Amino acid sequence: MSGLDPVTRTARLDAVGFDVLVNFEVRARIEWASIVEVFAFKRDLFAVDDICIGFRCDESVDAWWISEGDNGYDGLVQEIERRYGRNREDWFAAVAFPAFQHNRTTLWGTPPRDEISNIGRFLGYPVSLRVQRDPRTGRYANFGGVLAPSPGTILRWLTHLGPKEKPAVERSRVPAGAAPCVAPDLARIAAPPADAMQFTWVGHSTWLIQVGGLNILTDPIWSNHCAPVPWPTVRRRTEPGIPFDKLPRIDLVLVSHSHYDHCDVPTLRRLGQAPAYATPAGLAPFVGRHTGGRVHQAEWGETLAVAGAKLTAVPALHFSARKGPDRNVTLWCGWLLEVAGWRIYFAGDTGMAPFFGELGEWFAAIGGIDMAILPIGAYQPRWVMTPVHCTAADAVDIHRLIGARQSLATHWGTFVLTEEPLREPPVLLADTLRARGVPAEQFRILAVGETVAFGGR
Repeated sequence: MSGLDPVTRTARLDAVGFDVLVNFEVRARIEWASIVEVFAFKRDLFAVDDICIGFRCDESVDAWWISEGDNGYDGLVQEIERRYGRNREDWFAAVAFPAFQHNRTTLWGTPPRDEISNIGRFLGYPVSLRVQRDPRTGRYANFGGVLAPSPGTILRWLTHLGPKEKPAVERSRVPAGAAPCVAPDLARIAAPPADAMQFTWVGHSTWLIQVGGLNILTDPIWSNHCAPVPWPTVRRRTEPGIPFDKLPRIDLVLVSHSHYDHCDVPTLRRLGQAPAYATPAGLAPFVGRHTGGRVHQAEWGETLAVAGAKLTAVPALHFSARKGPDRNVTLWCGWLLEVAGWRIYFAGDTGMAPFFGELGEWFAAIGGIDMAILPIGAYQPRWVMTPVHCTAADAVDIHRLIGARQSLATHWGTFVLTEEPLREPPVLLADTLRARGVPAEQFRILAVGETVAFGGR
């Protein structure tokens, strides 16, 4: 930074850029074409409490800034909004609020690669959807105190002592085997469209998202088993949709929670230090220990600026654990991903919950969801799975409640986690779309390895 001394500062604009004057002397010349990042931060020093706009003109962390108390600030903000704010209105609105809570928020461009930006609450995010803790234990909790199945409930289920349920779909209508697979289109993956979102299903909850020049993985697992030991019952039933050695450069990895089928240590170790990682609160030390990389974490409603993306952690109805004593010590979440004007919602693991209506209202207020990635499998028996996994029918309701323009089905067909056949969820999904009057093309089911692009501009 150029310093935080209490001096007279002025921004003097012209058509090409602006001068930064300190005590009426020109100290910097910044041209619009040279800016690589515009960011905001709140200054709180020696009774000074105001908002500052900063600018970087190269890949170093050195920057010049103007505060809201400086001459020319209002005109500068208006010009920034005109030039850069077309798809980021919500970010710029924050600059005008005295209660701006972010320490450092990228408004436009790309933050430094090593910038750790756990930058606070998304303005306007509903207070009712912020994280909750169990008052007795201090551990994270679901809204309404909804509890995940206890070890005793799981034992009753595994020993066939619980109630028997009617299948959600007549078994004769369900194809045998695991999810269908296709050979990956490596040419498309190597050259994604610049003006669209591209998605490739790797299997289970793992997706390669390519948007705005970034390559992003969700809940990556390339392992053959999703358990601490290679139990045959939890072996992988399809090959990963992209061979690991054929992946493009990975810029960012999103992890939704700590379960073995979503937070796979062997895969994290293979990914290593190169990507940035985003995790729910409490999980960052674990991921950092196994990757050696830059790990950012957030609670529900908190926003991160990571690797050129804006990420907001949002609620899910689920739980966390890797071994008995650590249940709910770390948080679980979905992610709102914002890149290049696109908004993508990755739900992670979740049961159906009332909060999806309120979440949908907030999504609508910030511009809506262009793509939702919603789980449809691992739901039976319901007396066990209702608090943690939604059905394919629930997923259709979530799609409608959050107002997604488009959805993709995930969390099915790869691992046998529950009682329904691996290929039942797509059948139930199709039945529900038809019954609810939702066009099938609004909620797509892909083959493992399939690549699709949406929303070319």
